[in-house]
Formats: sequence, C-alpha cells, structure tokens
Amino acid sequence: MSEEAVDVRLYIYDLSRGMAKALSPMFLEFFPTGKEIPAIWHTSIVAYGREYFYGSQGVESCGPGETILKEPMQIMPLGKTEVPYVIFFEYIMELGETTFHGLKYDLFKHNCNTFSHEVAQFLTGRGIPDEILSLPDEVLNTPFGANIAQLLSAQPSIRGENARGISFGENAQRNLRRREGSPERQAIDPISRPHLPDQRMSDTVENPGRESESPENRAPVTPRKTRRYDDPAICFEPIDGTSALQVVEERLQGKLSEEDSSCLREFAEYINTDCGSWSLGGPHLDLLGVLLADNQDPKIRLATVQFLSACALKEDFILFLHQDRKSHAILNYVFKIEKLPVDEQDAIMILMCNFCKHNSSFDWLMYISEWPADDGTPGSCNNCKVTTRAVVHALLCDRKDTQEKAAALMYNLALKELFDDQATEFATALLQYLHSELSEEASWRALVALFRFCQISYNDVPALCSMLGPDLEKFTKMSKRVDTALKDLRDKIARPGGAIV
Repeated sequence: MSEEAVDVRLYIYDLSRGMAKALSPMFLEFFPTGKEIPAIWHTSIVAYGREYFYGSQGVESCGPGETILKEPMQIMPLGKTEVPYVIFFEYIMELGETTFHGLKYDLFKHNCNTFSHEVAQFLTGRGIPDEILSLPDEVLNTPFGANIAQLLSAQPSIRGENARGISFGENAQRNLRRREGSPERQAIDPISRPHLPDQRMSDTVENPGRESESPENRAPVTPRKTRRYDDPAICFEPIDGTSALQVVEERLQGKLSEEDSSCLREFAEYINTDCGSWSLGGPHLDLLGVLLADNQDPKIRLATVQFLSACALKEDFILFLHQDRKSHAILNYVFKIEKLPVDEQDAIMILMCNFCKHNSSFDWLMYISEWPADDGTPGSCNNCKVTTRAVVHALLCDRKDTQEKAAALMYNLALKELFDDQATEFATALLQYLHSELSEEASWRALVALFRFCQISYNDVPALCSMLGPDLEKFTKMSKRVDTALKDLRDKIARPGGAIV
C-alpha cells in the first residue's frame, strides 16, 4: 500500500428509505419542539477503496456502494489519512473482536454511527456530525420509532448478496461471499481468540493490551523500523502459481466441493489479477488446512506450497495471513518440516524467502505471540519458533540445494532487527554450515549474514566465532564480494574480547 495520503469519506444512507420523511407528521407529535426528522441515518466509512460498516452481524466491508442500500443520500469528505492499510486492517480486526463485536450491537446506543465516528477519529482525528449521532436515540425511543427498530433489526446484513467483502470479528472466518446454498460457518468465540500479536507488522508500534483500552486512551499509531538494513531480500520469482493450482485441481478431480472449487478459482484470480486479498478468508483457510494435512497426497501439498509462494510475492497477502489466527494452517505445516519429503522442504524455503519481499509479511515470520502447535509437541509455539526451526533444519541437512535456499533465508533474516538470542541461534547454525564446501553464492550469503548477526549480538556471536568458527582462509579470493564480506567479518571478530583471524 502506498504511503500517500488516502481520502476518507462518510457515506450517509436513510435506513427508512424515505419512510421517515414521508411520515414526518406522525413523528412530530412525539417532539414538543416540532423537530422534523429527515431520515433514520445509517453511515459507513469509505477508505482504501472499501466500505466499512457495523451492524448486528458485526463489522463488515464491501466495495463502495455494494450494500443493499445502493447509492448513499450524501457523501461527506472527512479528510485524508496517512495510516497504512495494513495498520488499518489490524485495527478493524481488533474492533470486530472487541468493541464492535456483533453481540454488542445496539440499535439505540452502539450502532453503525458509533462505529463510523470511532473509525473516522482513528483515521482523520475528526468524528462524524453530532446530528447523525444523536438522531437514532431521539427517534427510536418513541413508540413509532420502536416499530421501525423492530423492522430494521430483522435485517441480518446490509451487504449486498453478490458483494465481495470480508466480515471481521466473530464472522471473520465465515464465507466471504454469501454464496447461495453455502453452509453457515460456525462463528468464532471472540473470548477464545488470541489477541493481536504483541510484535506488530511493519510500520506499527508494539502496544500489548490495546484491545482493553478505550479509544480516547489509545496511543497514537507511529512508525517503527523493523529492518536493520535496507538491502532487498533474496526472493524466488516468478512463481507459476497458476500451474500449481491446476495440479491441485487435477489430483482432486471429483473430490472438491463446489465451495472449494470456487476457493481455488479465487486463489488463481488473486495471483493473476489486481484483485485484493480481501477476497480471501475463512473458506480459503479451511481449504489450505485440508490441502496441507498429513494424510494428503504429497504432490498436492507440494503444489499448495508453490501457489502460496506466488501469493507471498503480493504485498497485501499479509491481510490474509492475519486471518489465520485460529488454525495457523500454514505455519503448523511448516513446523513439521523435518518429517516432510525433500521437495516439500525446498518449497518451504522458497515460500519463506518470498515472505521476506515485503516488510509486513517479513515481520509476520518473526511474531512472538504464542499459540499451540497441532502436532502434540509440548509447550507453545509462535511464528518466530517455526521460522527458526525451519531454517536451521534446512541449513544443516545434507542436501546442497536445500542448504543454499536456507542460506538465502538466513541472509534475509539478518536484514531484520532481531533479539540477541535469535541472532546467536542463527549464527550457531551458520558457523556449522560454513565448515562445509560451499558455492560462491552460498558463501557470500552466509558470511554477510554472520557479520550482521555479530552486529546484533556483538559479544556472544564473535565469541562463538572464536570457538566454533571455520578456517576463513578457504573463502579468500573466491570473489570480490566474498572478500569484502570476509574482511568485514574478520574486522569484527578480531577485536579484543574474542578473535580469530
């Protein structure tokens, strides 16, 4: 998402569809001041090319003007925002799970206008007009208004039948398109859902416990840098995700439900068009869980990882990844890397390298919020543990091709701001790897990464180099860039406190 300012607009609708104005004389008898009621307002926020609104189904979104209300009565500019889309998406997910959970909807006190007001303040610092906020309470508390309230409450959702969109909070894992005949997905209990990761995605602040804060007490969103170096990550592209999806379809021919077939088509559309990741959600995650299952055909699992590698190259794929906070379908699969066939292990390294292309998904690899692994391993798991387990295993296996891909991922991880213990663990694996006979490319990646881990853990890693380090002479005159990396590393570890030369 571009960091340029984004327009924020308030869409204003009349829920009574003209009935309030037409029956205004009946309203007036309940208001001694003779106040005229022009409409019963419903509002939504339009930003980032989407329309966001709140009702008894929770927080939902669709394309602008794709609700059953059609065209708004009025479009009010609220200003511009510089909040990045990925931060806004996380914020909306949080609202859907907490303050604006569907069960908390109240047509009088906590409604669409309350939601629009809070979101507008978050994005622009200004709310919506007071006359819109106060009108529902004034009108709907009258006897005539109570009849309208009953009528409006019977409407389950105002999102259009064919509108593409996403439901947040309790509906976040449900079918994103309301396909005719699709089974209703079981709503997720928000109390049992994990909170947002403490270690946030790119350009956000760490703010544990934010969901318990009131809007006025929330800290302002400010950028943080999660990369230590600006060098581009090593990725594997292009990836033919379309052919990989075709393999899945061919091997599951006759076994896919109509909904699953539709999900595969939507994955293909996402890979090959500008269709945003908001078109992917609960049903797609359910399908991934099946495709990556232990008892699944290995060729299907391999093809699934390959098309995910194509998806990972797209910047907004992080929005899909953030919805996978219940089953952790992708990372629970990666966690089992040691038990997987060789070609799947190679494909996993490619997938994880491609996640490093964009800062947001790169950060996602290193989240430390814990969740239970599904393979029975004692203790809790987190994204960082999975990433570490996968790259260390691949780097120290006995297959050169897999090792070189793991060296690429190590190089990428060395670009990040890491904790000392993470840098030390990665460096330990690299020092073992450097004892092998390596290609020029692999040598350069490993030496650069090791030097950068020295920069992060500036006492422990140089000491490890002294104890475990290989004979660095074997890397001399391999190439100019290797010589440069070698000199940097030697200068670092040859200082007082630990030295090999």
